[in-house]
Amino acid sequence: MEKIDFYIKESLRQNNIIPERYNKMINKTLNEIDFSKNKLKEKIARAIIAIITTILGMSTICIAGPKIGEYTNNMKQGRILSGGLVQTNTQNGEDLLSEMTYDDEMKFYYTVIKDYEKYSIYKEKIDDLPNVEKNEFENNVVFIMTKMLPGESDERNLIINEIEVKDDTTYIKLERDEDNTFSNIFYAVLPKEKIKDNIEFEILKTKIESPDFEKIENLPSDYSAEEAIQDGCIVIVKAQLLSDNIEKLEEMAKTKQELYIRIYDKVADDEVEILDIMYKEGMYYANSSIIQDENRNIRYYSFEKINKVIAKGENCQMIVYSGDNQIDSTREEGWPIAFIDITQ
Repeated sequence: MEKIDFYIKESLRQNNIIPERYNKMINKTLNEIDFSKNKLKEKIARAIIAIITTILGMSTICIAGPKIGEYTNNMKQGRILSGGLVQTNTQNGEDLLSEMTYDDEMKFYYTVIKDYEKYSIYKEKIDDLPNVEKNEFENNVVFIMTKMLPGESDERNLIINEIEVKDDTTYIKLERDEDNTFSNIFYAVLPKEKIKDNIEFEILKTKIESPDFEKIENLPSDYSAEEAIQDGCIVIVKAQLLSDNIEKLEEMAKTKQELYIRIYDKVADDEVEILDIMYKEGMYYANSSIIQDENRNIRYYSFEKINKVIAKGENCQMIVYSGDNQIDSTREEGWPIAFIDITQ
C-alpha cells in the first residue's frame, strides 16, 4: 500500500496546480481498498500511474530517446529515456520491471546483470544501453536503475558519485547529474569485485540553512503564524496571505540574487509546512517539512526558475507560485511553492 501511495504522490507532484499536501483524499481512497496480493498491488499501481500520466500530459513511461554520458566520475555510466522496462514480454506476460529489485527506502528499482544472456534481454528492450561484449562480463557487471516517475527533483537524473566496499556490502552514493535533461533509466558498467550481494544506497542531498532562521528540525510543533511573522517568514494560512513581505519571493524570482526566504504555510488546522528556499549559482534549492511530523522529515527539491501564474476558477482566483524545471524544448514540470487566494 505504501508503495502505491508513493507512486500516486510522484505522479501528482508533476502537476503544478495539485500540490502533494492536497493528496490525502487520494491516499484515503487507496487505503480503503483491500489488496490481497503484492503482485496485484503492483499491477494496479502501474494502471493508476498510466491513467494519471495521461491526464497530466506526461509521457515519461511511453517516450524513448537517448541521453547518454559516459565516464562520469571516472565510471562508465549514463542516462536514457525509454519505456523498454515496462514493455510486456509476450512469452510470459511479464515486463522486465517485474524482475528487478525494489528498494523501499530509495523508491526505485534496480538490477545487477552478471552475464551476457541476461544483458541481451535488456538490450533488446532498451536499444540505447551501451554495447557490452560477452567477454567483458568476465570482469564487469551492468547495473541498471529506474524510477517509474521523476519524483523529487533532487532524486532524478541520478548518477553514481562514489562506490565503496566494506566486508560483504557495497555502498553506492548517488547524486543528481548536472545535466538537467530528464531520463528514467540509469546504467553503469562496473567492476565485478565492487558489487556484493548486499547493496546500500545513499542519495546526496542539498541541505540549506540560514543564520537568520531557526533550523526546521528545531522548530516547535506549535510554531504559530504570529511567531513566523515576527521571524520574517512569508506567512500563508489556508491560502490567505497574512504577512506583508511576499515581495521577497517576487524579488527572488526576478533578480536571481543569492537570497534566502522561509514560507510558513498553514494548510489545515493540524498541518503547517515550513518551506525554505535559497538561490545559489543558477539554481533554486528548497527544503520543506511538516512541523507536526514527529520525525520532522526534510524533503529536498531544486529547480531552475520560479514562475507565477493566476489560476481562475468559476468562483475563485488564486496566485500560484511554482518552481519549474525544463524537461525538454516543449515541456516544463512544476513543483508547487505557494497558493494565495485573491478572490474578490
